[in-house]
Amino acid sequence: MNRYLLEILIFLQGIVLGWFIFSFSGDAFANPSRMIMPEFLIGLCILAFITYIAIRLDWSARVLYQRRAASIIESRRRLHRSHKALQQLARNQAQHGDNTESALKDLCETALSTLEVSVVSLWLYDRDQAALIRTITFDAQNGFSKVNVHAPIESIKAYITELSENRIVSITCAKSDQMTRNFFSVRTEGICSLLDAPIYLEGELGAVFCLDQRGVERIWTSEEENFTASLADLAALILETERRKVTEYELRRRSIAIESALDGMAILDRQECFVYLNDAHARVYGYQSPKELIGRHWSVLYSDAERLRFEKELMPQLQAQGRICIEATGQKKDRSTFPQELILTCIPGDGLICTVRDISARKAAEEKLIESKRFLRTVIDADPHMIFVKNRAGRFTMANKAVAELYGTSVENLIGKTDGDFNGKNNELEKFQSDDLKVIDNGQELFVAEETVTDSKGAERLLQTIKRPLLDAASGQMQVLGVCTDITQLKMLHQQLVQSQKMEAIGQLAGGIAHDFNNLLTGILGYADMLQAVSSEPNEVRNAADMISGAARRASELTEKLLGFARKGKNQNIPVDVHATIREALSLIERTVQKDILLVEQLNADRAYVRGDPVQIEQVILNLVINARDAIAMSKERSGYDRITIATKLLRIAKDFEIADLPTGEYLEISVADSGCGIADELRDRIFEPFFTTKESGKGTGMGLAMVYGIVKNHEGTVMVESQLGVGTTFRILLPTCQHISEAPRVRDLGTVQTGKGSILIVDDHPVIREVTKEMLILLGYQVTTVEDGPEAINLVSSNNCYDLVILDMVMPKMNARDCIKSLKVIDPIIKIILSTGYGKNELVQELLGYGLVGFIQKPYHLVKLSEVVAEALQSSDFFVSVKADNIEHA
Repeated sequence: MNRYLLEILIFLQGIVLGWFIFSFSGDAFANPSRMIMPEFLIGLCILAFITYIAIRLDWSARVLYQRRAASIIESRRRLHRSHKALQQLARNQAQHGDNTESALKDLCETALSTLEVSVVSLWLYDRDQAALIRTITFDAQNGFSKVNVHAPIESIKAYITELSENRIVSITCAKSDQMTRNFFSVRTEGICSLLDAPIYLEGELGAVFCLDQRGVERIWTSEEENFTASLADLAALILETERRKVTEYELRRRSIAIESALDGMAILDRQECFVYLNDAHARVYGYQSPKELIGRHWSVLYSDAERLRFEKELMPQLQAQGRICIEATGQKKDRSTFPQELILTCIPGDGLICTVRDISARKAAEEKLIESKRFLRTVIDADPHMIFVKNRAGRFTMANKAVAELYGTSVENLIGKTDGDFNGKNNELEKFQSDDLKVIDNGQELFVAEETVTDSKGAERLLQTIKRPLLDAASGQMQVLGVCTDITQLKMLHQQLVQSQKMEAIGQLAGGIAHDFNNLLTGILGYADMLQAVSSEPNEVRNAADMISGAARRASELTEKLLGFARKGKNQNIPVDVHATIREALSLIERTVQKDILLVEQLNADRAYVRGDPVQIEQVILNLVINARDAIAMSKERSGYDRITIATKLLRIAKDFEIADLPTGEYLEISVADSGCGIADELRDRIFEPFFTTKESGKGTGMGLAMVYGIVKNHEGTVMVESQLGVGTTFRILLPTCQHISEAPRVRDLGTVQTGKGSILIVDDHPVIREVTKEMLILLGYQVTTVEDGPEAINLVSSNNCYDLVILDMVMPKMNARDCIKSLKVIDPIIKIILSTGYGKNELVQELLGYGLVGFIQKPYHLVKLSEVVAEALQSSDFFVSVKADNIEHA
């Protein structure tokens, strides 16, 4: 344009100059005075101005031409450098090999150095195609970095649209452009110009190659745009290569996985013949190689029945659903069958895919699990404890047979039901529900020491229950696990034990009282006997002595009853014919029973022998019959047909036969039943207590049943009572039986007072006993020495070894009788010792008698009894004594 303008100006300059010469040559030479007229000057100025303009335009044109030439040269230089850079990149790709990151870095670095931009970056789509992520950045100042920056697609939709529609997006002023002014790099990194190229992967936009310029805005040339697009194409090639490698690697891994899979995998064509199968698929059917099955129909792997099932049921189901998972029975090459899990997937119009697994082991495990569950169910049902699980609504989700039996139903019928379906007691149901919810809500164990439940028969049962929270894994809901123990029988046994312990404690107290009482009675009886022995005149003294002796004997009988209750041993331990004892007792008592009361014998036991003391057993029978007689007498309404029935029978107690705490074995049951007034429930627990009686004052001591209880317990038996007011009472006594041995008890005549001679040592801590015994022995003609304890007796015997007899109290302070006997036998092995006690022949007395003692006397004793025991002891054989003494060394 400047060139054409310059030519026009030169043309105008020629016209002006010609005009000027023409005017000057005509008028100026003719009229010299007009040489400097104004028109001339104006024309001259115009000519000068035109000349200046022409010169100026010529210079500008020269400058413009020079710049354009320089631009063309620079453009060609850049183009040459771009081509060179692309060639270098192409050569470098072979060097990078599989290192995609290095290739992309090289690409970015080349772009930055070739186009001299500020930043080059690569943005990739994320997996969800929801954002662009900057993965590689090459900054001219900071070099490479991998700081990821996310750009959500929703915020750059216009930019993405522009990229999709153009090969290149060139933006000179990014800060003002609507598409890019909110970009992170524009806002925070000072980018002012952008040159971006889309990268297509597998035909879709997958990444963006970005060139950014900081500082001065930049106008991008077409060569730069083309070069950038070429770099984007090269980046696409690199990324496609990487994707292909990943795909190939993944396919190779899947192929290896399929080939090495334990499950059989196969592909069938449209005709349902095998075109591919892995080694596992061949092996599971007993074939050595997949080649044996290639091209064959699937039906060769199944029996006729299974093939028919496939064709009629499974194949139509597969065509309808497209995929099925079933269990079938496969047939191996050797015609053996096995259970299998089969997954069939349709390939529409192109066959199907088959996956098969041998589930023989799983089936066996399932069978074992079923058997284990069955066994566990059997164990739970065999457990006598009640075991159950209930949900929050109180419905049983699990229960054992004991719970079902409680409610009189079956386990199957119990599941899904509540306690209210079987129990109508609202107070019990409210308690159960409250406890269950407390355990579920608090998540803590609850122990219920005692609770009542009514069973299907309407009877109340006592339960001890533990409830624990239990999480149901299937539903995720908290439930309650309960374990109940029926303590009804245990409660009864506990009450019996408490009663037994109470009676034992009372027995010990009674024994202690009787012992001390016997000590006093010994003195009373002794002095009374001496009064009777030495007093022939006057009669008043003798009568007083008789009165003292009679009162003491009655007191002695009372203490004998106390000892019968408290005694832990038996005076005799021989086979006793209970039938004979009953008949003898009835013959003694029938005179005291009113004639309108009938005594009935029902002695039905085949064998009626027990081991024990016949006198004590007779006392039991007599006391029970007398008690029955008095109960009938106390009855307000007499029927005229009142009777007392004494019966016997044999009873076998087994392990599951619950009677008190008796061990298993054969027992003789002796029952005494009456039709009397009966016993009130509130008095039944006290009837065996000593001195407890419902009779009027003066008509009973309250020791009859107490003595019965003590004697039966000492004979290793038990006493049970059944009674109803106004109907009558039955006492049942159980005693262990024994074999009959023909042995007649020895009966010894009491005789009269026997005098004698000899030196006797009395060892007793009670002064009255020492004095009265001493006086009676002196009266009988003996020389007597007394001491109050064992150590004193040992010292006396060791210093003066000349005593013919020692009368030793069993219970003394400082030293017990056993140690005293041992010490005396060490000093004098043949020394004769009589044991004296107020307890009777209990277990300890029987033990001490085995240490070589020559006699035993029970307090209180009479003068006649004392004389007989002492005389018999002094007359005993020394050989017998020495043999007995040998045993004490080993005691």
